[in-house]
Amino acid sequence: TLEWNTHLLIYAVSSFAEQTTPRSSLIFDASATVSGITFIDRDLDMLELGGLITWSPPAEAGRIDFYCVYLALGPAGLLRSLLGDVIPVGTNQATILPETQLTFNTHLVVYTQSSLTEQTSGGTIAVSDSEATVVEIDFVDFDLDM
Repeated sequence: TLEWNTHLLIYAVSSFAEQTTPRSSLIFDASATVSGITFIDRDLDMLELGGLITWSPPAEAGRIDFYCVYLALGPAGLLRSLLGDVIPVGTNQATILPETQLTFNTHLVVYTQSSLTEQTSGGTIAVSDSEATVVEIDFVDFDLDM
């Protein structure tokens, strides 16, 4: 972690000595997290998901190349599993295929990814699993043909 560090110092070293005056460079630590995540479960089976997840891009998205959508155990992205392929910047939605197994996962997490790495903490939304069952079905056949 950077904590309070703001610059990177580079010293030249030889077999005789270390340089006394280093070169320095300001550290640029960008943060780009999606917001406004929405998801409505259209798969009506218990412990299965399906539907469209949408999000608002970060205000500063210039260094982002892709988005990655995961199912995870909790908002911190524990034990996450990637849903589908990476999504190019400019696309702020993804389809979660019907019958996607929820198992023990509780959250959908969207991470931004640059050319260097994926961010360490993404935007999250708790999963609300929809279920619909039909009960007490009654059918009386009035068609008298055999």
